Order: sequence, then C-alpha cells, then structure tokens
Amino acid sequence: MKTTQNEKGYILIFTLITIFIILMFLSTLTLKALNQNKQVEQTDTTYEVTAIAEMGVEYYHTKVLDAIKDASEEVNVIISNNTLTEDGKSSQINDVYKDLRTTVTSSSLYNPIELEYNTKSFYLNSISLTDPESGNPTLEITVIGKINEKTKSITAKFDFPSNLATKVIAGGGNSLVTGGNSLFKVPNFSENVTDPFPPPGVAKCPADQQEWMKSTCYTNYIQTLNKFQDTTVYFTGTNIDDTVDNENFHNSFLYVKGDFNIRNFNNSKDVNFYINGKGTFGTISTNGGVLIQALSDSSFQNIKVKKDLKIYLNGYGTFSTIDNENNTDGLKLYAKGASFQSINDLKESLFEIDGETKFNQASSFINTDVHSTGNVNASQLRLSDSKFYFDSKVDQKQLFSLKSSSKVCIRGDYHLENLNIDSTSHVYILNTSTGTLSYQNSQKEVEFLNLNQFNTECKLPISSDSSELTLIEPKINLIKDIIYN
Repeated sequence: MKTTQNEKGYILIFTLITIFIILMFLSTLTLKALNQNKQVEQTDTTYEVTAIAEMGVEYYHTKVLDAIKDASEEVNVIISNNTLTEDGKSSQINDVYKDLRTTVTSSSLYNPIELEYNTKSFYLNSISLTDPESGNPTLEITVIGKINEKTKSITAKFDFPSNLATKVIAGGGNSLVTGGNSLFKVPNFSENVTDPFPPPGVAKCPADQQEWMKSTCYTNYIQTLNKFQDTTVYFTGTNIDDTVDNENFHNSFLYVKGDFNIRNFNNSKDVNFYINGKGTFGTISTNGGVLIQALSDSSFQNIKVKKDLKIYLNGYGTFSTIDNENNTDGLKLYAKGASFQSINDLKESLFEIDGETKFNQASSFINTDVHSTGNVNASQLRLSDSKFYFDSKVDQKQLFSLKSSSKVCIRGDYHLENLNIDSTSHVYILNTSTGTLSYQNSQKEVEFLNLNQFNTECKLPISSDSSELTLIEPKINLIKDIIYN
C-alpha cells in the first residue's frame, strides 16, 4: 500500500516538472516570435520609409523637369523672334538660363508632401547646383522620408543641362537654330573690315595696270580685271564697267570699301571679293575657287554654277536665275534671308538661310541641303536626294515633289499643297505644329513626330568645317549616383 502511494507521488512530481518545462518552452517560443515580429515590423518600416524617400526624389525630379521644359519653350520663342538681333537673342537666352538655375535651387519650388495625415510624408532637405557655368553641371538633392518618428535620407545626383540652345558660333552674322547647328561654318564677316582702309603700308596702284600683277595696292578706278594675277587690290570706287571673261583673272583678292557693281564675271578661278556694302552682279560663270562676301543686301542676275562657288551675305540676297553646269562642287550660300526667282537642277549645294526664304517659281534640287531659320514661301519645289530643314512656318502653294531618299523637316506651322512623296522619302513635321496639306499621287504621307523623335530624325548633319556647338538639353539625364544615409 505504501509502495503504491510513493509511485503516485513520483508520477505527480514528474507531471508537474513536465508541465513546467513545456510552459517554459512555450514562453521562449512566444517571446522569440514576438521579437521576430517586432523585427519584421521594423524592417518593413525601414523599407517603407526608404520607398517614401525615393518617391520624394522622383517627385522633386519631375518638378525640375517641368521647370526645364518651361525654360526651353521660352528659348524657342526667343529664337523664333526675327525682330531680335543675334546678340539680343543670345542675351535673352542667357537670362532664361540664369532664371532657371535660380528656380531649381529655390526651396519654394518644393513643398513637403504628406501621404498620410501625421504619419507618412517626405520633404526636401537640401538642393544645390554645382559648377553651373561649366559644361557638366550637377544637380544634387537630398530628400527625407518619414513614418511617425522614423526617417530616411536619400541624396541623388543628376546631370543638368549646361545650356538650353545652341551657342552663337564665333564670328559675325551667325545663326541661332533650334535643330542643332548650321549646315556649315558660318563665315567671319570681320574679314571684310579693315580700319583704316587701305591698311597702313599699302601703296597706291601704278597708273599702268600691267604693273599691278603680283602686287598689293589701292585705287579708286579699275578699268579691267582681266589681267589680275596674284594681285590684292583695295578698291575705293563703286563700279567696274567691264565684262570679265578671261582665265588670266585668278588667285587674286579684291577688297571694296562701299557698294560694288560688276556686269559679267566668267571663266575666272581662285578669286575673292570682300565687299563692305552691297554687291550687284550680272552673270557669274566661274571655274572654281570663287568667294563673294558682302556685308549688305546683294543681288545676282544669273548664276551658272560650274565649280566651287561660295556666296556669303551678311544681308538679304536676291537671285534671279541659278543653273548648274557641272555635276560636282556646287554653290555654298549663306544669307540673312533670300529670294530665288528660279533654280534649275542645282546639284551638290548647301544653303544656310538665317531668315526668311522665298522660292518664287519652280525650283529643282539634286543632292542639295537647305536650312532656313525664318518663314518659307514657295511655289513649286522638286527634290531629288536632297534634305530641307525648316525651323519656322512653311507656306508652299504648288507641287512639292520628293524622290530618291529626300527628306523635309518642318518645325513650325505649315500649308502644303500637292505633296508627292516617293517610297524612299520622308516629310517630318513636329506634332505641335498646325496647318493644312494635300497629296497628289503620293506613295507616303507626312509623318508627325514628338519633340524627341523630331530632334533625332531632323538633326542637321555636321559638315567637316562646322564649329563645335552645345545642343539643347531640355531634360535631366539619368541619375548619376544615389546615396542612402
């Protein structure tokens, strides 16, 4: 009996010990689970507050992008204002860029954002722009994300545009264009100007013009240019009443103080005219290496392009007839606006017109590039393997034919009649432009592009003598670096 009672006592004690052990084990598991749950909550909060800070970076990034877009639109308006001088445009564009730098670094642009009342929010801690005048400025912003009392700081660095438009190329008579840069290096019209005129040390030309060969001199009267060889003359008169038709006129320079008139100018080569006024030319048909540069409005009656003719005008150009007499080395033209009466199968040429352009009758181009920054008025245009870039409004009234991989880019408003586009050619129009168009036996339709697409398809080709330019950067580039604190 006593033995049975002892066994029951042992069982009771064992049971109590077992229950105690189980309770201790369950308490440990519960405490561990509670700790793990607390750690998970803390980790989740850390991830969430980091995500809120990253959301703040994107939000303020968008604010900066909007400010840059507004500034870029202001720049485009300035560039399109043909009443401003190039210096005036450059000055106003610089002011817009300065205002942009002030705007993006002002705390008033970035309000704190509350995501959940008194619980979740983000706010801008700091913003700065390093080396704003350099070619590679950097925008740095620090954003704080917050959940209750827990915070997370993120610092992000971005590339910032160094300019909002092309810089003015060094030298006189330069163009500001939105599509990239000019088709070729704009001439330096300061070469026209010598002060005093003639330069010191230049003697008066001898009375006998035979003695002018291979010399440098000045005169107010020139009877004939037919025997100018290796000659530099500073001319203080206005007219040369002569028809030059002789290969003996070559490798020479003629500097003119004021306006200049000449009837016909044929068969010469390697000659340069620098005219500090208006130039008036009759027929031009040369053998290559000819440059005509004038500071004022100038007119040309009949140009027969044989080889390598350059005409640079720091004024408006009026052209009656232009014909091509050779398959290579065409006409390179720069003018502050131009009017063309008739152009017949012009080949291998470049036109950079910094202003209004008029094509009054049928004009035909072969492997020729044309860029106009001002309004364009045209009757009939025929393009073969040619590229036209129009920065402003285009009003074309008759047939507009494109074939053999031709391309036309129109940035402004448009009125186009009787478009005939073959399967290899393209007409691109910026999709913010408005206008009307019609087709005539066309194999393709006009393509409307957004700004990024347009700038990609319609970027001007860079010729071998083009100057370096800073292009429009209407956005912040990819994030360079992110630092989590």
